[in-house]
Amino acid sequence: MLRYRAEDYASLCALTYFDIPEYRKGMLFSTYLEQCFLKGYKENDFYQRLYDYVMKQNFYDFMDLEIVNYVNENNHSGLVFYQLEDKDDCYLIYRGSESYDAVDHENGWEDWLDNLEIWLGVTHQQLRAMKYFNSLHTNKRLHLIGHSKGGNLALFLGVVCSNEKLAQINEIVTFNAPGINDDMMQQYKKRIDDIHFKNKLLCIENENDPVSSMFSHVKEPVLVASLCKGLSVTEAYESHQIWAYEKVDGCFVSAAKKSILAKLADLVSNHFVNLLDEENKKKLVHKFMEYCQNDCSLEEMYHVVLYNIGIHQNLLSEDEDFRSVEIQTLMSLFQKEMKEKVISIPENVRISFDEVKDKVGSWVSQVGKKQ
Repeated sequence: MLRYRAEDYASLCALTYFDIPEYRKGMLFSTYLEQCFLKGYKENDFYQRLYDYVMKQNFYDFMDLEIVNYVNENNHSGLVFYQLEDKDDCYLIYRGSESYDAVDHENGWEDWLDNLEIWLGVTHQQLRAMKYFNSLHTNKRLHLIGHSKGGNLALFLGVVCSNEKLAQINEIVTFNAPGINDDMMQQYKKRIDDIHFKNKLLCIENENDPVSSMFSHVKEPVLVASLCKGLSVTEAYESHQIWAYEKVDGCFVSAAKKSILAKLADLVSNHFVNLLDEENKKKLVHKFMEYCQNDCSLEEMYHVVLYNIGIHQNLLSEDEDFRSVEIQTLMSLFQKEMKEKVISIPENVRISFDEVKDKVGSWVSQVGKKQ
């Protein structure tokens, strides 16, 4: 029987976004909590919301765990994880991508560049996580847990690890984590299709979260209701955060299906980008990497992303095999949701949506001519 619930792991994931100010090997989890609460939060909205959420959580059951290892590579790979242990179990908690804000951001641009590389193959951060995981020598049961990119790392390790390591893994729990790319789905198909592997995996997603809709699912996710309505791009971003799961009496509230913005993220990621050949996919990804390295705020990046979905459609090669049914679906989503104003987004972003809608219309026209 598992000692902790998924709701408990969500609390741990939130806490691991804070650095350990004065780490020493083998320090008790209770000492870490004391440091965090005394230090407070960084002065931006993301950390304030995170801190407020953490302060409401019950960490009593974790107090006697030891922090056996703390890896913080924010200055180069972006990998951050905590290794917590008791007598029989080892918990590896992976931090997700940190707040993207040009004003307050200190480190972590590596997270966002690394996120883009998922489209192209195995990323630097994934390889660094694998290095530490392979060097872990213990007979204890392993628990891999993470939110967002941290969940992707936990999932990646479960997919690529040795059979010996997999036998040690008791569970892999992810929160709003993007899936894995198509190449990896094919390369590790035997592992992914293995029922014993799937039984170790629990993927939890917010009903309005767009990030977890990106790339391929290894296992059907468990959907949780959102505290944010998800009717705008900003609310979709909020829904991605660990504090946005709805809970009643400390338990997650289930949801029936993903919202329209989450489905749109799936279409853009898995149908727009994956229609590109390898050369043009690299061009598109590298273009977005350039934007990540500029001084754009998160709000400005929304506009940049939506705009470039439109203007970079010319990267599609002339011989690309369009599947018109998918393009028509994308077209209908733009038309239906924008005309009915189900999505209430800022005027500048709405203009970008209109531009994209026009581009999609040209795609449909091209498909008709080819047929």
